[in-house]
Amino acid sequence: MSGRVIDSHEHAWTFPNEYDWKSENTPPGVSMMVYTVEDVLADMEEHGIDQTTLVATPIHGRGSPYTRECLREYPEKFYGIILLDYFADDIEERVHDALEQQNLLGVRFGAFLEYDSLWEVPNEEANWITDDGLADFWEALETHDSPQVQILLHPEQFDQVEEVIADHPEVTFVLDHLGWPTPGEHRARGARYIKLADISEHSNAHVKVSHTPSIDPYPFHDIHEYVRYLVEQFGTDRLVWGSDYVYHFKETTYWESLHFLDELSFLSETDRRRLRYRTFESLLP
Repeated sequence: MSGRVIDSHEHAWTFPNEYDWKSENTPPGVSMMVYTVEDVLADMEEHGIDQTTLVATPIHGRGSPYTRECLREYPEKFYGIILLDYFADDIEERVHDALEQQNLLGVRFGAFLEYDSLWEVPNEEANWITDDGLADFWEALETHDSPQVQILLHPEQFDQVEEVIADHPEVTFVLDHLGWPTPGEHRARGARYIKLADISEHSNAHVKVSHTPSIDPYPFHDIHEYVRYLVEQFGTDRLVWGSDYVYHFKETTYWESLHFLDELSFLSETDRRRLRYRTFESLLP
């Protein structure tokens, strides 16, 4: 593996005596586990990761105070994506305050979750991301340079996501975890996943490539078909790699989450460099 490596998707949170826990959305199979910024730094050092985007979890609530502290403490190492209350009366002020912080790139939508549940109640029919009540949020966001909205969704929501992407061409959208297909249920060229071909027509749409949807061990053969389809539709200049390691540490290793790209024979070395850092850097303001 050559060149820089930027992990576009990792998480960090800390002990409840440092920042209150608003949610217990910890990795599956563990309770009250923490994975602090120091833990992230140690894994970065071990695996040769130059920089990482800390994607805030709901554990410390909307506003993501711990993520913002990590960016202030280690600006040379981290970028950040945070959660906000997008329907708040003062959302314009919250957006401006957040995006004025160094290395804070944007926000994340949990599109397949009930909004008021703070990421605890899944609902694949949720459609709050198209709500007119978000008008003030979009207006504030679009006054900034290259703001990002990262979206955690399922293929059943691709239609509404395309609507949002089309309505906001000045915003950079990144769909998390291959669009989160379910292997065995969503075929790469099946009725639902093929909707990504329409989404790819929008130049402000990008996709994050991670092993997250896989239920196979390394090298995650069950998701290779999705990655190939994404390369065909988006090109590797609109795909970014992310590990999402800590939410899957019981099933795989950080090394495996990084190196599975090397198992994809349809990727060239140039493609892999794009996924591992070049595309990410092209999205920076």
